Amino acid sequence: MNKRYLWCFAAVLLAFLIAVPGIAAAEDNTYTNISASTAKEMLKNKDVWLIDVRVENEFNAAHIKGATLIPVKKLGKTEPYFLEEVFMAEVEKNGIMPEDKPVIVYCLSGSRSMNASQYLANNGYTVYNLQYGIQEWVDVGYPVVSTFVDVSGVVDCVKNVLNAQINRVFVLLEKGCDQEAKDQLNKTNCTINKTEEINKISHDQAIYLKNETGFIRQMII
Repeated sequence: MNKRYLWCFAAVLLAFLIAVPGIAAAEDNTYTNISASTAKEMLKNKDVWLIDVRVENEFNAAHIKGATLIPVKKLGKTEPYFLEEVFMAEVEKNGIMPEDKPVIVYCLSGSRSMNASQYLANNGYTVYNLQYGIQEWVDVGYPVVSTFVDVSGVVDCVKNVLNAQINRVFVLLEKGCDQEAKDQLNKTNCTINKTEEINKISHDQAIYLKNETGFIRQMII
């Protein structure tokens, strides 16, 4: 082989060998996308962290049982994501450490959770991103927890009525009756309006409750 080409070959080979460890390291800082069914199976073992990266109002509307709320950004398409160090500080504050166990991350549809998953992967966590978010979880009929009525501050008699109606929504969703669930949400909003009219709840409470039913509607695809 011509010495000139031999030197070129050696230089290319050396550059490749130097680059390979960097490539491998970059590949380690990744996360794995998973389906709702895979997430459900992993959660059965209870040896995994579950992080909801939406905002508090979305979380209260409905979340997967056992999830820890750690928002990755404020609500709104134009809102910037929190800095990685800010998000990770909240993760550590909640006692979620990389050496403990893997982490499943989810949001509404899978967009915000991708950013959060990358933050976690960058910091040494083993991360699984629920690719299509809680929308897929609800769509396949898996159960969720809703707490917004309980934290709304309404009186017990109203709370009992609204909780019964919201529970009905989720029963219908678990059965795959999406349109009936939407119809039930409409009925719940009517109940909220009528309850406000007779001064059983305040205007602010009515607005809050209807906003929360709106978040539930967003989960139905």
